[in-house]
Amino acid sequence: MAESENRLFYNLRKALVNWFPFEKGKRALLCGENTEVLESLLEKFFDEVERPNTEDLAGILSEYQKNRDFDLILAADLLEFYQGDVQDLLHRLTDCLSDSGLFLLGYRNRFGLKYLCGSLDSAVRTPFSVLSPQSELPPDSPRLFAKEEVSGMLREAGCSEIRYYYLMPDGQFPQVVYTDDYLPANSFRDRVIAYDPYSSPLMASEAELYDDVVREHTLPFVANYYLAECRKGNSLISSKHVVYAALSTDRGPEHGFATVLYSDETAEKIALDPRGAATLKTLYENLNDIQAHGLETVDQTLLKDRIRMPLVREEASLQYLKQVLRDDPEAFLTVFSEIRRDVLQSSDFCTMTDKEAEKTWGISGDELGPVLKKGYIDMIPYNAFWTGKGLRYYDQEFMEPDCPAKYVLFRAIFYTWLHIPEAEAVFPLEQVKQQFGLEKVWDRLREKEERFVEENRNYEDLRQFYEWTRTDGGAILRRRESLINKDPYRWEQTIQQVHRSQLGLLKEFDRLCRENGLRYFAVHGTLLGAVRYGGFIPWDDDVDVVMLREDYDRFIQLAQTELRNPYFLQTPENDPDCFYGGYGKLRDSNTAALEPQNTGRNCNQGIWIDVFPLDRYPTNRAARKRLQRRVTFVQRLLYAKCYHIQAGMLKEIYDTRISFYYLMRKILTKEALYHFLQILFTSCKGQEYRAILACYYGNSEIKNVFDEKDFDKLIELSFEDMKIYTSANYEKWLRQRYGEDYMIPPPEWKRVPHHCVEFHPETSYKELA
Repeated sequence: MAESENRLFYNLRKALVNWFPFEKGKRALLCGENTEVLESLLEKFFDEVERPNTEDLAGILSEYQKNRDFDLILAADLLEFYQGDVQDLLHRLTDCLSDSGLFLLGYRNRFGLKYLCGSLDSAVRTPFSVLSPQSELPPDSPRLFAKEEVSGMLREAGCSEIRYYYLMPDGQFPQVVYTDDYLPANSFRDRVIAYDPYSSPLMASEAELYDDVVREHTLPFVANYYLAECRKGNSLISSKHVVYAALSTDRGPEHGFATVLYSDETAEKIALDPRGAATLKTLYENLNDIQAHGLETVDQTLLKDRIRMPLVREEASLQYLKQVLRDDPEAFLTVFSEIRRDVLQSSDFCTMTDKEAEKTWGISGDELGPVLKKGYIDMIPYNAFWTGKGLRYYDQEFMEPDCPAKYVLFRAIFYTWLHIPEAEAVFPLEQVKQQFGLEKVWDRLREKEERFVEENRNYEDLRQFYEWTRTDGGAILRRRESLINKDPYRWEQTIQQVHRSQLGLLKEFDRLCRENGLRYFAVHGTLLGAVRYGGFIPWDDDVDVVMLREDYDRFIQLAQTELRNPYFLQTPENDPDCFYGGYGKLRDSNTAALEPQNTGRNCNQGIWIDVFPLDRYPTNRAARKRLQRRVTFVQRLLYAKCYHIQAGMLKEIYDTRISFYYLMRKILTKEALYHFLQILFTSCKGQEYRAILACYYGNSEIKNVFDEKDFDKLIELSFEDMKIYTSANYEKWLRQRYGEDYMIPPPEWKRVPHHCVEFHPETSYKELA
């Protein structure tokens, strides 16, 4: 991710509150995750902005409580990651407010639509974990809360009034804000672009459910992000407030606006950056010019950094078109005849030679048609209301000089069919092109439009974001099918097939080791399965073995020539389009085990068993931490080289540091990073401990640590219809990992696979990946 690109994503966070009508005040308190970008925004309104370290927040708030003089407290994504008593935290925060102070609390909704579809983020790291009782999560895990749950705690903390804002699609890049006073009456798919930076194992498309959310009036329950406005007094009831906001923070400083509707029946289009004031003036002048040519427009008043308008209660033109398409199709098409008439009336004409037409538009003069001195290209249904007799235009931001009237009409038709796809069944687009004389120029005009949109939409800077918006419907269907296959009967069949494939892999691995005098040791669930069940744990979906580094390196060499078809030993070096931290996966190429992050990638995705090297590990605790930090740093760099997304092992890094990893990935090669990683793995000589360093542990302490003497003696254990090796001290290993009661199976609800994988034991990954 380029530095400029990361900075743009960093700035998108401002949309959390850049639309909110803050009043001038003395002191503001800002706390939570990724709030540093909001500090400069608040400094425009408050004389002093405090942003304390959240690690000792309770202690800091105790000091602030003594004065109770904050005019504003803004806490965003604080509840999710706070490790203490949340009710106590909210008490402390409200106690820091002045009597007339404002408390804004932003938090993820536990039952947000994105999470119900299977999305992940920095607070939800396991699909659908929001559906589990949050009290059962490990103590250091992020916790999400529901709307009424937080409302109750806020009231208990002394907030007598609470107003909710519903931010979609989330709190990192809010694009639209709804309230109980202004819920969507129609689809908001044209306003909100859902995105997924984490390659989540989605079971449904969030965007495709937006229409159902509107129809069933469930947005207050399934909004992905809440912003609660709270006060101690009773001033919320009568105060002027925001009822709706549409945000274009992504457009850059000159074109970034918030269109805000207020409870007093007024509306404003606000420049989010001082550089946007000039664009507002242009917009104002464009609309006045259209009005001067006799067209209906929304009344407007130009102020310093905004345009003020009355709240228009007329029906949005797109909604009117949807209605008449069903009830009166002829009226539907008539609207575009009226748009053509309005476009021709909106400006004086000019002439253009054939040579100029060909050079500028790639269209011959005969096909170009009337050319406008000023082409107001936003004269389309998306930017108009339906008065009952015709169109009332607003937001005419863009003017194209010497513009064919056909270009404006093209945009009106193109975007209507895009927003109302059902129009194609009634009026095929090819037929409409012919009716309005666009069939010969359509392709050229579309090329022109694509160039315009790419420049205006900041595609270059937002390239990564638009990659995140793509939803693989085929993958969703396969996951659903996989879920269906996991009913008690079908899942038993599938896991048995997976186990057969893994048993074949294990036999091939065992053969190669025995024939060449290499030692290996079953660990983790494989070892537990051998002891408790004499084979696979019935619900386990992988096999884990470890080898001393010297045997592992020899195995890597032998596998290149001595593995039998269809088996393949995958390492970061020989299959670099995927990354596995620094260990090997023995794959069955005739099967498929598809992981979300590898969708569409050119790497072997067959069912596997894990082969880990055991490296020397420092005795000294400080040396251990230092080594782990270095290994983790290189692993993250390698991950950033392989996956151009903020996901996986990078999701636990603060957003402000992500740019460093994506900058470094451009400087360092994969080969150099792999080489450095191997140096780190083998950097400890003569130590009495061995550890699996090649796994990714992130900020967690390495737990896979063994005494050197544990590897002095091998024994064999029965595993299905074969014998496998492990340590004679295997009982100690099992107690360390699973506790004294390792022979007692877990509760039935915990008997589930621990990998997020689609298994297809009878189909090669080459046919599915």
